[in-house]
Amino acid sequence: IDEVRIWHRALEQDEILKKSLMYIAGTEVDLSGYYRMNEGVGENFFDLSRRGFIYNEKHGFISKATWSTIIPLVKQLAVKGLTDKNGNYIISGIPYSSDGSTYRIVPVYKVHSFDPTERLLFIGPGSNTFSDINFIDVSSFPVNGYVYYKNTKFPVEGVQIKIDGKPAVTSEGNLITTNSLGYFLVDVPIGRHNLQMAKSGHVFRNNGRFPLKSGVDFDFQSAYTVQQDFIDSTLIKVIGKVVGGPVQGEKTTGFGRTKNNIGNAEIILTTQKGYTLKDGTGDVISSWDNKYQQGAITKKTGVTNYTISNVAPKNISIKPDVITGEYFAYLLPERYAINSVKAGNYTFDASFNTVMDLESATLNKSYIDTVLVDSTLLANGTVHYNNRTDSVSYQLEKSFVLRVAPEISALAADGTPAFWDKKAKTPNGEIDIVNTATGEPLTQYPIFTQRGKYKLRINVFEKFINASNGNQEDKVPVKDGVVEIQNGLAINTLKESYEINDFGYVLYSFAGGLPNITTGGIGDYLKPMTIVALTGKDNAINTSWQYNGGPFYAYVLGGMPTGNNFVTTGPNEIEMILRDPYGSNSYAYLEKSSSYSKTTTREILNQEAT
Repeated sequence: IDEVRIWHRALEQDEILKKSLMYIAGTEVDLSGYYRMNEGVGENFFDLSRRGFIYNEKHGFISKATWSTIIPLVKQLAVKGLTDKNGNYIISGIPYSSDGSTYRIVPVYKVHSFDPTERLLFIGPGSNTFSDINFIDVSSFPVNGYVYYKNTKFPVEGVQIKIDGKPAVTSEGNLITTNSLGYFLVDVPIGRHNLQMAKSGHVFRNNGRFPLKSGVDFDFQSAYTVQQDFIDSTLIKVIGKVVGGPVQGEKTTGFGRTKNNIGNAEIILTTQKGYTLKDGTGDVISSWDNKYQQGAITKKTGVTNYTISNVAPKNISIKPDVITGEYFAYLLPERYAINSVKAGNYTFDASFNTVMDLESATLNKSYIDTVLVDSTLLANGTVHYNNRTDSVSYQLEKSFVLRVAPEISALAADGTPAFWDKKAKTPNGEIDIVNTATGEPLTQYPIFTQRGKYKLRINVFEKFINASNGNQEDKVPVKDGVVEIQNGLAINTLKESYEINDFGYVLYSFAGGLPNITTGGIGDYLKPMTIVALTGKDNAINTSWQYNGGPFYAYVLGGMPTGNNFVTTGPNEIEMILRDPYGSNSYAYLEKSSSYSKTTTREILNQEAT
């Protein structure tokens, strides 16, 4: 038997658990008798309970028992104290020898660490009461959790962890961030603290905070796994268009001004990290509105549909608006691989399968357009213009502009097909030499007349077919390039080069040249005309004009000159006249060794005088 205590009342369970592990002072309230059973000799044991300095003296004696040398373990019974809710503690009833004893006061609580780790005290006569024997709990506990993007199981890498608003760092001073799995592990000091997730340009649900409620902290007393996933709700706004040709391609994206001229499109993206873009089962089928700010109102211009299928959850299918070809997409701030781009019957080549980097595309941008609404003539004669500012915001613009091999059409300047002679003179009068309905020649080849005046409109365009809209054709003018013409039908048969204008055509005039009076070669009595368009980057695309599927040949009706060519000298030209000016002492002269120069430039145009 050891450590016997008699109380005036029944103790609560927690009191029994706490008090039974340590020695008590003997002055506790409701204590009637206290026997430590440490005498070790004799037949008596003594009561240590008291009120103030007056002991109860309810001593006892041993009958039919002996003293034992077996003592309780430290964990069973020791000189110790327990902290209360405020961290205060009292250690009482510490025994000491007549000369005094030295004790180590050691704070212990589970796996906690304290500073200092212990205090040495000498306890003896005249030195048996101490205060301010304080210890600081410097414990920290591993806390872990995960960060995912909203509505996905896609982990967010590189998120900083803040403790009470301050970035957590390693012992080397490096920032602690989430790894590629979105996982973090950080040591949090003991006590009440809060965690917060942070990453530049990113937005987190509930401000990325744990606990969720602002102003509330969590009491960390041991290792802890945050049960709630931290949610990154950041989305990057991407706008663009899927169209054909430079005309639609050069239009500002976002205002719904483009035209879908190649068919309904689909863009397939997948993130380079290859994580699932959705959470849960079933397909995700939804849409985003295409809209911009038209002055003070929001204007909707179309809709973008998207799908994340259960079969391919790592891919997202984006379908631009069927009318404009524009799309508005809200995507995770990650790097995407463009798997494919299709529109109608067109499949974009591998050069379009690049990377769409949204990791750093967090800055807001905008296209702004000033639109004239109306104008008012004021009384003073000036005009007041009422303008409206339209704008569309975005963070990345990514358009897909399809280019195809250009085509060339050569028409008369008035737009009719026939730029050759339509009638010919005969002894019996003029006759039609073309089909009056189509302009096509009735002869095997078109006919031109020597010295006749001809004017062509040479169009260079890319032809697109919208298979999703009844195979509607769209001939898009090509504006970037030159047209080279070598015309054997003209007086000037040398190759000439012309810039394609902003409307995608070249106006070309010539006068009929000499006829071909030979047979064989390219054909009996025929002369050729070639038209080549050089377009694209560095004029790398070479397109030849095809007439009815082949080269263009024609007849030139006229006569051949006879005799030899000759050159005559022109008349003399007076270059300077010296006249004496008025006045008896005035004169003009040309001094020897003085010099002057004169330059004259003459040009022979590609035409012949009539």
